[in-house]
Amino acid sequence: MSIIMEKMVAKQLTSYMEQHNYYDKYQSGFRSIHSTETALLKVSSDVMMAADSGRYTVLVLLDRTAAFDTVDHSILVDRLESEMGFSGTVLQWFTSYINGRTFNVAINDVMSNMSNLSCGVAQGSVLGPVLFLLYLMPLGRLIRHFKNVSYHFYVDDIQLYCSFNDSEFHFLSEFLDCISCIKNWLSSNYLQINSNKTETLIIAPDKNIPLIKNSLGDLGSSVKTSLRNLGVVFDQSMSLEGHCRQLTKNCF
Repeated sequence: MSIIMEKMVAKQLTSYMEQHNYYDKYQSGFRSIHSTETALLKVSSDVMMAADSGRYTVLVLLDRTAAFDTVDHSILVDRLESEMGFSGTVLQWFTSYINGRTFNVAINDVMSNMSNLSCGVAQGSVLGPVLFLLYLMPLGRLIRHFKNVSYHFYVDDIQLYCSFNDSEFHFLSEFLDCISCIKNWLSSNYLQINSNKTETLIIAPDKNIPLIKNSLGDLGSSVKTSLRNLGVVFDQSMSLEGHCRQLTKNCF
């Protein structure tokens, strides 16, 4: 019965969000006709169009640590009220759904005592992913303040990129400022970037890559010759040769 109830609420909630354009324009995942395919097409198209016009691109994949598990319940309820305009019985229902959960841990045949779950959205639930997207709503607005930075979300993955030419290297300072603001926002909302899994790709001719890398500060240490983005291998020339090789290897 609880799953049926969740599906009914999720259907009404997503319909309401689509009707009033609450979804971020560049949000894919757990959204009708917005999948990994649309996210990859948008980012790869932007990068290749920039390359065709003689511009370079720095692409950063920001990975969040246990994002679903650290959602603050009070902040989430406040988002529902202030961002979505929920009130009365509707807000009470969602507050009841979010709060009052418990968990325990089983190792072999030993079961721990029950503990209160003070944060996170229920993974494996129907409503959990939709509520997580609502929790992240202000993040897109923050990034859009940086006019030379582009982005695309896929659930808890952030693809951040900046294109520039030889006279626009100062765009990289804005790009680094944007990343810093994202980290601060995530920290204040009890979400955390996994720095060890953050990867950076520079799409540019080989001769220009060292100069661009040196302009990235601490981010330069995360630069790779290729990276896996939502299952697809991107390389410095966006040739997809590495992806084809890996795909062929997997098939064999």
